[in-house]
Amino acid sequence: MTNVFTCSNLNKSYRGKKVLEDVSLALEKGRIYGLVGNNGAGKTTLMRLMMGLSRPDSGELTLLGESTEKGLMSARRKIGAFIETPIYNGMVSGRRNLEMLCALYGVKDKQVPQEMLNLMGLGTRGGQPVRHYSLGQRQRLGLAGSFVMDPEFLVLDEPLNGLDPSGVKEIRELLLQRQREKGNTMLVSSHNLAQLNLLATDYIFLHKGRIIREITAEELAAQCKGYLSLRVKAGQARAAL
Repeated sequence: MTNVFTCSNLNKSYRGKKVLEDVSLALEKGRIYGLVGNNGAGKTTLMRLMMGLSRPDSGELTLLGESTEKGLMSARRKIGAFIETPIYNGMVSGRRNLEMLCALYGVKDKQVPQEMLNLMGLGTRGGQPVRHYSLGQRQRLGLAGSFVMDPEFLVLDEPLNGLDPSGVKEIRELLLQRQREKGNTMLVSSHNLAQLNLLATDYIFLHKGRIIREITAEELAAQCKGYLSLRVKAGQARAAL
């Protein structure tokens, strides 16, 4: 299997307004895709359709080679997702929230919740109620939750939001390390284009619900290079030298 996700002619409307229009896409295994677009472009909607949080009005999709309803449900249990604002029980600890996620995904290793807390820099905060967490700490907990099942594919919606500069660097390096060591595929949306530039191998540009461009990071860098072109006669060139 070379593609972890494909879709063909996906359409989605809310209250009569078209949010995604004829979206066709293929995400190759082992790549990090930056999903770029203005607010309302359809980025989060596309991710919600991937994860079964919404249903398309029309079109087809496959995840990890599965396309039937039962197969998609099974595939989604192998995908780590962080979409919009992660919802946790604020009255219980971060560790307890992760324990409940592990139970939901069938993760039997009792050490995983604490390992994920340590991985995300929350090792000393795991026993405290989530309602006392800062925005950045909630973001870290959301990322920890997306890692508990050791996913093959990560779908991350604005994962760097609310993090301080050192936290952004830490999480970015963690994602890169995971891609190097485990070959994970990632779809990452972010308004922080400078940071996305340090992470993505490929870009997908969405505008008003349609994909307007797919390009590799190398191709984009080559097209964005600035240069000054001068045309002079041979004699002028020698004089300039």
